[in-house]
Amino acid sequence: MYRLIFIAKNNLKKKKSDVAVLFFLIMLAALLLYVSISVLTHTKDIIQNVYDKTNSADFFLSSGCEKVEEITSVLEEQPEVVELEKGKGIYLLSLDYYKGAERNEEKGNSFLIQPIKKEQKMNTIPEIENLQADSILLPYHMKASSGYRIGDTIHLSIGETEKDYTESGFVEDIFFSTLLNIDCIQCYITDEEYQKLVEEESVASSGQVTVYRVILQEGTDTMDFEEKVSVILNKEIPEYAFYMNMMMDMDSMKVGNAMMSNIIMGIILAFSLVLIAVALIIVRFSVKNFIKGNLKNIGILMAIGYTAKQLIFVSMVEMLSIAFFGSIIAILLGNILSKPVGNMEASFIGLSWNPAFDAKAAFIVGIIVCIVIWAVTYFASHIYRKISVLEAMRGGLATHNFHKSSLPLEKCPLPQGLTLGCKSILEEKAKYIAIFCITILLSIASSTGFALYQNFGKNTDVLFKMISLELGDAIISGDNIEEKREEIEDLEMISKVNSYNNDKITIYTEEEKTTVACEFWDTPEKIDNMSMIEGKLPEYDNEIVVSMTLKRELGIELGDVVYVEGQQEKEDFVVCGFNQRMAGLGRGTLMTMEAGRRLNGESPTMKIYAYLKDGYSFGDLEEKILQKFPNVTILDSKATAANITSTLSGGMFLICLVFVGITVFIVFLVVNLLVKTKMISEWRQYGIYKALGFTTKQLIVQTMMSNLPVITAGAITGGILSIYILNPFVGFCLSTCGIFECDLSIQPIWFLTSVIIIVTVAAIVSFSCSFKVRKLKPIEMLNEE
Repeated sequence: MYRLIFIAKNNLKKKKSDVAVLFFLIMLAALLLYVSISVLTHTKDIIQNVYDKTNSADFFLSSGCEKVEEITSVLEEQPEVVELEKGKGIYLLSLDYYKGAERNEEKGNSFLIQPIKKEQKMNTIPEIENLQADSILLPYHMKASSGYRIGDTIHLSIGETEKDYTESGFVEDIFFSTLLNIDCIQCYITDEEYQKLVEEESVASSGQVTVYRVILQEGTDTMDFEEKVSVILNKEIPEYAFYMNMMMDMDSMKVGNAMMSNIIMGIILAFSLVLIAVALIIVRFSVKNFIKGNLKNIGILMAIGYTAKQLIFVSMVEMLSIAFFGSIIAILLGNILSKPVGNMEASFIGLSWNPAFDAKAAFIVGIIVCIVIWAVTYFASHIYRKISVLEAMRGGLATHNFHKSSLPLEKCPLPQGLTLGCKSILEEKAKYIAIFCITILLSIASSTGFALYQNFGKNTDVLFKMISLELGDAIISGDNIEEKREEIEDLEMISKVNSYNNDKITIYTEEEKTTVACEFWDTPEKIDNMSMIEGKLPEYDNEIVVSMTLKRELGIELGDVVYVEGQQEKEDFVVCGFNQRMAGLGRGTLMTMEAGRRLNGESPTMKIYAYLKDGYSFGDLEEKILQKFPNVTILDSKATAANITSTLSGGMFLICLVFVGITVFIVFLVVNLLVKTKMISEWRQYGIYKALGFTTKQLIVQTMMSNLPVITAGAITGGILSIYILNPFVGFCLSTCGIFECDLSIQPIWFLTSVIIIVTVAAIVSFSCSFKVRKLKPIEMLNEE
């Protein structure tokens, strides 16, 4: 055994370049694999820890409905309810805010402002020493993704009142942990400041709501509870539907909060598998290349009694030692990088992230890497069984090629350097096929990274269309807003308006029943962001559009009749179309306002979506609206959407950066290995070329041309394949979120950028490595043995 390990040790010394490339590749792959697996397996635990630490409610309801006692009775009467806690708050659909004096970075969002109460038992808030009158507690995601720190000043524009508050602490609340899940910022101010705000500002006074938090019996399905309570409230308290109510259940929020983190980590996991595939190709190339380059030594070992089985064992020891130590270093780096990874994760889920060493993930990574390296090495080194001692001692018949030259130098019209480079490629087809495959994988990864950033980070219009999130240019709300619709529609800057409401409905089929959210639109055909998979949008009061997730749950098809129940009796509806959406975990429906009146007797408008003509801005509309209707609330929906998706943009930029950065690094490693191997194995041949009159420049060009054609072809092929792979890949990643079809595109600039990056790096590395030939002296080379 010692003799075999000694041989393996010396073999590793002889192929230092191969070892270095493989070590870094395996280390990178194992690092990304460890980070992604660790995050994917710990996200649920992090959320659960916050749930336990804050004594979180299982059900949350915020409503401006004045029937507080009636709502309380409905909740307390449910057998699943263990404890109920009520509080007060101010819900503002649109509130402008900015950090410190950064007025140029002013943002808008909906806010739920609550007073700090020490007696709050559910979703507890941190105890703050030396609480000041201007203190404010912000959600943790504003620390993680927006850079707020204790002591910072946040400016709020509440109606006519301008308020400056000092950040005094951060609140971790699963219900409001990320804007990607619930578009509302929950904050706490002192009770005295809260009362002052209500008394002095009419917008705050009219936005008062009652907050209900409920703890349910252990094992209760919170989604089912929400559906049941929603139906009961709509039926028993008709006035309830006239208010902007915010209802959430814990099970849905846990899934929604982890969604973006899981998607991004899933993409990184997929990329780590690509790196492992690249490493495996290089392992196979390295094993076979080493055997072919050391046939005489192998023949000597066989002649003195070493068997093919023992030599296969030596190869496996070599590669497994690289895999083992690469995995160990990767896991150590993963723990060293736990803080920046934790900060990144905190920005995705909006909760503090501080997991310990993940032994389970480390074990999985080590096993996966070592097993796949072992398997590829085992099969690649089976070439030992086909080698005879005599063949090996003679250097192998493969070293003699009597085939007709496919590129004769005297007839080939290509430049001489390119011709010699192409001859090298044709002489080692297997090696260059492997390089071609590696470049394809890297080009696909790089192009996909650019495409994700382009579609989800830089230009989010495709994203909003894909998830059926309607924005308009402004969202206007307020008391009796429908009465103001006609005047709003007549404004010169308005191109169209659309009235909106939403409510819970119950859908019945022959075998299934479910309660879901329903959007009611005055004119659905005016909706800009609607991803219809089948059928059409509703036109009549007996038509309904159902999401694809619900279609699968209920087993319905286009044209089927379903029964829908609102506040009144069941009514029959025809399924006229299927759409896809991300809100509500992909579950939802859509009808006309007339259909809402048919179901509920009336369907009051909650919001008016306004769309601007070209040449007008939100500021123009806001000024005009507030002049005519000073008591309404107007929200810059596109600015708010940009604020919400800033975390997503950052995540996609990170993925793009990781993909491109690692692609550059791998191209550097692989090309460096190829050129150095070629220089070492053909050093004497270079001397002959120089003696025949080839200049240093020609030899450098020849060396570069032995790699660049294959790498260029691989980069272009990978870029083309990424066009066809992108949508299925993203669709697979988002399938659990209710997205079934994607219509993403890769702009030519990104495709070309990927190809240029790969080819440029390969050219620079080839040139720098082959520059060594300038020191070559033909006489010395020809005299060497």
